[in-house]
Parts: sequence; C-alpha cells; structure tokens
Amino acid sequence: MGSADRAGKRRRAVGMLLLSVWLLPLGLPLSATLCGGLPLFPGLSLSSAAGAARGPANPFEPAARRTGSAGAAAAGVLSYGPIAIDWTPFDGVASDRLWLRPVGLVSGRAATEALASGHARPLTGPGLAFTLLEAIGLGSDRRPVSVTAPIAQLETWIAGAGARFARSARERLACLSAQRAAWAGFALDRPIVMGVVNVTPDSFSDGGQWFEPEAAVAHGRTLLEAGADILDVGGESTRPGAAGLPPGEEIRRVEPVVRALAGAGAVVTIDTRHSAVMAAALAAGARIVNDISALTHDPDSLEVVARHQASVVLMHRRRSGHRVRQARAA
Repeated sequence: MGSADRAGKRRRAVGMLLLSVWLLPLGLPLSATLCGGLPLFPGLSLSSAAGAARGPANPFEPAARRTGSAGAAAAGVLSYGPIAIDWTPFDGVASDRLWLRPVGLVSGRAATEALASGHARPLTGPGLAFTLLEAIGLGSDRRPVSVTAPIAQLETWIAGAGARFARSARERLACLSAQRAAWAGFALDRPIVMGVVNVTPDSFSDGGQWFEPEAAVAHGRTLLEAGADILDVGGESTRPGAAGLPPGEEIRRVEPVVRALAGAGAVVTIDTRHSAVMAAALAAGARIVNDISALTHDPDSLEVVARHQASVVLMHRRRSGHRVRQARAA
C-alpha cells in the first residue's frame, strides 16, 4: 500500500472519529454502524445533506439545546460539507461576557491524529486535544446563551461578525492549550482521583460509616491503597436539609483524622466552609482547602488560605441549605 493510500485512510479514520465526537455533545444517538451512506439512526446517514433530519431527540437534553443550529451543524459534519452555525444568540452579549468550554475531547493516538489533521487543538499540553468549543455568553438580561461549533467555525466568526469577541476568544484559546502549572504537588498531566472520607453521622452517601476517627483513618488508608491521589476529609454534612455544625465540633471530628492520614503521607483536603476549621486542618497537615462556598461563607477564609499558602478547590452553590429550607417553607 502506498503512502498516499495510508494517509487517506488515516484522514478517513480521523474524520469518522470526529464524527462521533461531534454527535455526542449535540445529544445525537449513535447506532452500531458507521459506514458511508448507511444509516446512523432513523432519517440520518453519512451521505445526508445539510439540513437533514436529526433523528430522535435526546430525552435527557433540554429542549432549547435540541433545537436551532445544532441539528444543521451535525448534518453538515455528516456530509463533510460546510457547517452553518447560528451565532445570532450572541448579538446581545457584551465583548467581555464570552467564555469557551472545550468539548469533543480525544486523547492518545486519536489526539495526535486529530491535531495532525488540523481538526483539533491541544488541551493543557500534549496527549489531550479538543475538537469542538462551546461558546457561552451572558446576555444583558443575565440569561446564558451557548453555541457549540468546530474550532474553525469559531475562528471564522470572530474574524467577521463576532470581531468584538476576537481578543478575549483568542486569549481563552491560548489558555486552554497552555501547559498547566503544578497544583498541590500534582503535574495535572493525568486525571487525579479523590477519595472522600466523611467523618459525619448524616452524609447522604455514607453517613455514619466512618464517624469514629479510627474507622475514618482506616477507610482513608483503604482508599489510598485503591489508588486515591487525594483524601478529602469533611466533618459537616452539606446534604439538603442538613443542620449547620459549630466549627468547634467540626474541628473535633476532623483534626485527628487529618493528622493521622497526613502523617501517613497522604495528600489531604479539608472540606469545610469555616476558617477556624481550615486553620486547624492545615496545621494538622492538610494541603488543600475544599470550600463549597468558594471562600464566601466566612470572611476570614481567604486570609487563612493565603497565610498557609494552601491550594484551593472553589465550589459553588446558589443558596445555602438554610435558605433553601426557608424558600421551601415560604
């Protein structure tokens, strides 16, 4: 077989791979057969023209995302022809209100082939790539809008009608492809596995199983042996309807567990929203703070984290459990 034939087969293989990558983010169901001209699902085939039927809707996807440009884009990819992306949802979005989310991820040899063919960009360095981007904007009415498109289509848009987004979009693209700095001692060149140790009597997943310090430490050691990179220790349940816990009681629960696991060489995260608990756990050997309030619950949290130079996981929730209960009661 000549080199041209082999190159052609590689291009076709990459095209077929990216076809499946395209379909999955758009919520399109795949069947077992992926051959030219044969049906992928009822009403859609590889030889479909742009604008062809999308096939059955994904019942788990919001209706707003099943309609509009996604179907036409998918049909365009299937025909390997031009893809018509509707960018009008961004007409009312300010230039500084655009964010990019990489989707259509591929890794290993697939990433290498996709990058070589120009269908993808590297994601955080070598070995991983993205073939699509979800552009997310926030309109003047504070409602989010989004459009998913191939990278080339985004670049075409910001070179023309979306020129006001060009600077921020290119900065974000460069950031997505840049090599990540180490975090909490991890190179971030592979997935990091976190094991959870709930030192609580009422957590929704395992409440009470590891409430005693000895049981919690033994569970943490088991998680380490199973391959966990980080152990996340928490003493306050934040499940819906859970009552708040005084920081002193939270410290009593977690401090001996953190000290024992950190002493055994584990990288420990303290899962708390209270600065006093953060300080006690960091002094006991924790390296990371994991705060479901993103350091907003306690005004002293940011100072504690900065003083200890701890790594941070910022979580987000719209309202506290107490406020949710108040809203439901009203």
